[in-house]
Amino acid sequence: MKTSIWIAALMLLARIVAAQESCIPYVLEACDGDPTQYECVQVSSELSQQIGGESATILQEFCFRVDSPLLGEVHITVDKGTINLADLEEGDEVGQIRFDVNLSDFGAVCEVGDRALLVAPIRVSIEGDREVDLSVVIDQASQPLIECLLIYDPTDAAHNEGRLMEGYIAAGLAGGFELHLQLAELGPGAFDPGLEYSDLRGTASPAPLYFEPISRDGLFVLPVEGGNLGIETIIRAENELFEQVEAVFEESFEIEPGVVEQRFIRGDANVSGQMDLSDAVYILNYLYLGAAAPSCHKSADVDDNGSLELTDAIRALSHLFLGAAAPSAPYPGCGVDTVPDELTCETFDHCP
Repeated sequence: MKTSIWIAALMLLARIVAAQESCIPYVLEACDGDPTQYECVQVSSELSQQIGGESATILQEFCFRVDSPLLGEVHITVDKGTINLADLEEGDEVGQIRFDVNLSDFGAVCEVGDRALLVAPIRVSIEGDREVDLSVVIDQASQPLIECLLIYDPTDAAHNEGRLMEGYIAAGLAGGFELHLQLAELGPGAFDPGLEYSDLRGTASPAPLYFEPISRDGLFVLPVEGGNLGIETIIRAENELFEQVEAVFEESFEIEPGVVEQRFIRGDANVSGQMDLSDAVYILNYLYLGAAAPSCHKSADVDDNGSLELTDAIRALSHLFLGAAAPSAPYPGCGVDTVPDELTCETFDHCP
């Protein structure tokens, strides 16, 4: 068995998505000729959302022929958007690597079943605000995979107890993020990581492997302003001649501009940065003396009933001087309206 790995192949695994089946959309070259060329691999990325300001997951599908180079490292760079690493804790799952095929699709018959499934979650091993360390460990391996395809258990001690890869994900200084994974260091007694180069030999078609580097909803948010989102994937590997080869795949996604609600402080009708007596006076002047309208009608809607009226001034005064309940959110700090209504908020200078 070779210690170099097909694993990176593993990297594709993430989860089988109905829209991407068995690499059918891809025409792959035949991997003959110069063995240092990465002609037999195709990478395709997919976003779950393409509207700015929305969270998106990322799925990549790698298609490999049986004589593909061995994968040992994958580096993904996304150039825009924001990623929230500060809320991640040790053990949190951020993504997944998945291999999921029916052996009969490749002309194989397996007495213990048909579905060859391997799932390896990408989990946080060390947390941080701008960078977190990751580890990838197989936690599912079906019996048909073990007995009829691999002929060994990829989670056993000899195969690193299922530990496949390790690396990190870091927030980009100018937006976006980078994720880097490489083969994990072998533990005591292990002679190979979990999935090896020769394991898929004999299949007549390219084998799909799925890699979902970001599967946690809300972790990665697309740029509000929209524009072109670039994803660059670098695969480094070792071919059969033990030569290091590298392939770079660049993709671009058109992100639609998003609509972001203006943040405000409820009760701060005159936009002074806090609610006080002057706000109640401001509301009354607007309603009954023809004073200028608030720049943020939502902030003047103190009782949050969707309209501006006398009860808003009364609610403000009751809270300030009679100890009545505080205005509903957002109060006393900045935020967005949690109960949508017809009122608008054009500008609110104290809440950028």
